[in-house]
Amino acid sequence: TGHYHPMKGEYLRRVITEGVFPSQKTKEYLEDRNKGSIVIIGIESEPAFNNLDAILEIPGIDAIFIGPNDMTTSLGIPDEWANPKYVDVIKGVIRKAEAKGKPVMIHQSTMESSIRAIELGARFVMHSSDVRLMVAAMQDQFAELRKVAGAQATEARDTAETV
Repeated sequence: TGHYHPMKGEYLRRVITEGVFPSQKTKEYLEDRNKGSIVIIGIESEPAFNNLDAILEIPGIDAIFIGPNDMTTSLGIPDEWANPKYVDVIKGVIRKAEAKGKPVMIHQSTMESSIRAIELGARFVMHSSDVRLMVAAMQDQFAELRKVAGAQATEARDTAETV
């Protein structure tokens, strides 16, 4: 409905299903008002994937988004982003969407899964999240500090024992 805001209810249904606008003026108004809008449809479950051909026939869809957590959970393999079953879904979504001229977007959390999504043809990859990256960086840095602190503590203990 992003291309038809602020249309609602029966009028919106008629625009989407029949292409019938209340007037030519309304059609022109909506086109101008929403020219910068995009409509992204989430394919986040096995049933959505199985219905993707029909979904891609709906006018006004600009892009497809794969929700990896929801999709893998729906497939019975929660967060198994390297699982061939999930990889096959990514391939299928990209192949079908690209055939209709629709770019595919995906959010992945690891370098491995983000690289795989790019290699499979996803045009927009949201990699990780600011919180996840910050936590990982903090863990790495504190592990290094603990290592140094542990080495210094061992060195101090060894020096004390030899004196």
